[in-house]
Amino acid sequence: IFSDNKEYDIFICYDQSDAEFALGVIVSVLENVYKYKCFAYERDSIAGECEYCGIVGCLCMSHLAFLD
Repeated sequence: IFSDNKEYDIFICYDQSDAEFALGVIVSVLENVYKYKCFAYERDSIAGECEYCGIVGCLCMSHLAFLD
Protein backbone atom coordinates (compact mmCIF):
# COMPACT_ATOMS: atom_id res chain seq x y z
CA ILE A 1 0.00 0.00 0.00
CA PHE A 2 2.78 2.42 0.96
CA SER A 3 5.82 2.91 -1.23
CA ASP A 4 8.72 3.03 1.24
CA ASN A 5 10.58 0.18 2.91
CA LYS A 6 8.50 -0.27 6.07
CA GLU A 7 7.76 -3.93 6.71
CA TYR A 8 4.21 -3.35 7.99
CA ASP A 9 1.41 -0.99 7.04
CA ILE A 10 -0.28 -1.09 10.46
CA PHE A 11 0.84 -2.13 13.94
CA ILE A 12 -2.23 -3.48 15.77
CA CYS A 13 -2.13 -2.91 19.54
CA TYR A 14 -4.77 -4.60 21.69
CA ASP A 15 -5.41 -5.84 25.20
CA GLN A 16 -5.15 -9.60 25.66
CA SER A 17 -8.85 -9.70 26.58
CA ASP A 18 -9.60 -8.32 23.08
CA ALA A 19 -7.26 -10.69 21.21
CA GLU A 20 -10.02 -12.76 19.60
CA PHE A 21 -11.72 -9.64 18.19
CA ALA A 22 -8.46 -7.93 17.22
CA LEU A 23 -7.06 -10.95 15.37
CA GLY A 24 -10.31 -12.43 14.11
CA VAL A 25 -12.02 -9.26 12.95
CA ILE A 26 -9.76 -6.19 12.78
CA VAL A 27 -6.64 -7.85 11.38
CA SER A 28 -8.67 -10.14 9.13
CA VAL A 29 -10.60 -7.25 7.54
CA LEU A 30 -7.55 -5.01 7.16
CA GLU A 31 -5.50 -7.76 5.53
CA ASN A 32 -8.13 -9.57 3.46
CA VAL A 33 -10.41 -6.72 2.40
CA TYR A 34 -8.06 -3.72 2.35
CA LYS A 35 -4.81 -5.62 1.63
CA TYR A 36 -2.82 -4.00 4.45
CA LYS A 37 0.09 -5.89 5.97
CA CYS A 38 -0.55 -5.90 9.73
CA PHE A 39 1.65 -6.68 12.70
CA ALA A 40 -0.16 -8.31 15.62
CA TYR A 41 2.16 -9.16 18.51
CA GLU A 42 0.54 -12.45 19.46
CA ARG A 43 0.75 -13.70 15.88
CA ASP A 44 3.93 -12.07 14.52
CA SER A 45 6.38 -11.69 17.41
CA ILE A 46 9.57 -13.73 17.53
CA ALA A 47 9.69 -16.32 20.32
CA GLY A 48 12.28 -15.48 22.96
CA GLU A 49 12.67 -11.85 21.86
CA CYS A 50 12.48 -9.14 24.50
CA GLU A 51 8.82 -8.04 24.47
CA TYR A 52 9.66 -4.33 24.73
CA CYS A 53 12.31 -4.52 21.98
CA GLY A 54 9.97 -6.45 19.70
CA ILE A 55 7.14 -3.96 20.12
CA VAL A 56 9.31 -0.88 19.66
CA GLY A 57 11.09 -2.41 16.69
CA CYS A 58 7.85 -3.31 14.93
CA LEU A 59 6.34 0.09 15.67
CA CYS A 60 9.33 1.62 13.90
CA MET A 61 8.79 -0.72 10.94
CA SER A 62 5.11 0.27 10.61
CA HIS A 63 3.44 3.24 8.96
CA LEU A 64 0.51 3.45 11.39
CA ALA A 65 -0.48 2.18 14.83
CA PHE A 66 -4.04 1.05 15.53
CA LEU A 67 -4.89 1.02 19.22
CA ASP A 68 -7.81 -1.12 20.32
